[in-house]
Amino acid sequence: MNMKQRIFSLLLAICLVTGLFPTVAMAEGQAFQIWIGGVQVTEANCSDVLAGTENAGKVSFDSEHKILTLNGVQLAKESDMNGILCIEEDGVTVRLAGENSFEEQGLLKYYQLNTVKSSGDLTFDGTGSLSIKNESSKKNVYGIYCMGDLTINGGNISIHNGECTAASGSYNNQAVYVSGKIDILGGRLETVSGTAPELSSGMITTRDITIRNAEVFAQAGKGKNSYGVYTNQPIVCEQAKVTGIGGEAKNWSEGIHCEGSNMQIAGSVVTAKGGTAGSGSYGIEAIQKLTLQSGQIIAGAGEAPFSVPVWCPAMEVMDGKVDVKGGTATEESYGISAAEFTMKGGEVRVEAGNAANWSIGLWSNDVTISGGLLTAVAGQANGTNAITVSPVFSDYEAVVKAGASEADAVKVATPTDETYWASRYVRIEKFVHEHAWLESFESDTHTIGTNVLRKTARLRTTAVKTAMQNIPTIRR
Repeated sequence: MNMKQRIFSLLLAICLVTGLFPTVAMAEGQAFQIWIGGVQVTEANCSDVLAGTENAGKVSFDSEHKILTLNGVQLAKESDMNGILCIEEDGVTVRLAGENSFEEQGLLKYYQLNTVKSSGDLTFDGTGSLSIKNESSKKNVYGIYCMGDLTINGGNISIHNGECTAASGSYNNQAVYVSGKIDILGGRLETVSGTAPELSSGMITTRDITIRNAEVFAQAGKGKNSYGVYTNQPIVCEQAKVTGIGGEAKNWSEGIHCEGSNMQIAGSVVTAKGGTAGSGSYGIEAIQKLTLQSGQIIAGAGEAPFSVPVWCPAMEVMDGKVDVKGGTATEESYGISAAEFTMKGGEVRVEAGNAANWSIGLWSNDVTISGGLLTAVAGQANGTNAITVSPVFSDYEAVVKAGASEADAVKVATPTDETYWASRYVRIEKFVHEHAWLESFESDTHTIGTNVLRKTARLRTTAVKTAMQNIPTIRR
């Protein structure tokens, strides 16, 4: 065989061998950038990813629709940097069926914990549940770490973080961290974070938060700063139940922190409480505006130099109920602090705690009332105001009661500025004119009387006709 033939034969052999590679790859199956319990999801194992392992339950993956289904999966493993579920693909949906649990075990790790990690958008749905637990690390601790948008359409998800044991440094403990927006449109999410030297938060993002037809409970642990729920953008709560609880903090503890254009509450019950703090404790801090269209706000603040259940530049209550109470303060305690406070209906009760300097029920520069019932109470302090300014009443004739306490409050015929700021208790409700119910009573009585008269007349007419029929005809 000459040299050319040998070279040709060699090239042919290389081509044949190379041609086998796609066939081998197809036989083994395409590998997806998803790992669960240390097992990578492939085309070959996608019908039962954990088959052959000692793990309980079944994991399957629909590659066409990017749906990862967890059915009764119970995974417990030694903590590592990849966590238990690591998704390096965008737009994956985790569907929950049955009861599922992820538990990272091990103490005093020296790397960041991410029990569930996603590099892109992540969605949860289904009718099952998922319990996520981890232990401690000297670095950041995360239950869900999502670098895209997080959407929850269903299921019951609970996350309980361990502790970040670093003595100092910018290390955080966040049960849910999302770099994109958060949409919780069904199901229930419960998050509890542990301690951290820097920030502890139950749920945190820099984008919008929408909670609709769902329930969220977010509790932060001890940290330099502690937030139950935190975002730099708007929060919308519609037909939802939302609870945010801040933990003990060196500086600031807040139940719900919203820096967006508006925090809107409609048909929802929102509970927010700040913990004990070295600088300030807030139930709700809305940096721009807080609007209650309907539903209920229950807010409280812990012991701190400044204890404020609700703080916002502007607050509007259209309907619903507000019940807030400030804590004990070494400086100032408030019920609500809102430069502009507008009330169009509903029922609002604000109560400040005891304080060294000031205790103020409702602090505002501009109060406008056109409906509803407002009660403002100040605690004990060097300086006290039930309300700092006289309200402006729009189409609202007010009945004002004021005094040192509810028991001592009396009706004030002509309230002045002093009525509001010199009293520790003020109650404002709309006056109902006597003639309004009297006219209604008279109208009803008149209607009843008219009907009686008409019935009597009919009876009298019938009787007359009967009598007339019985009268003999007079013949001439």
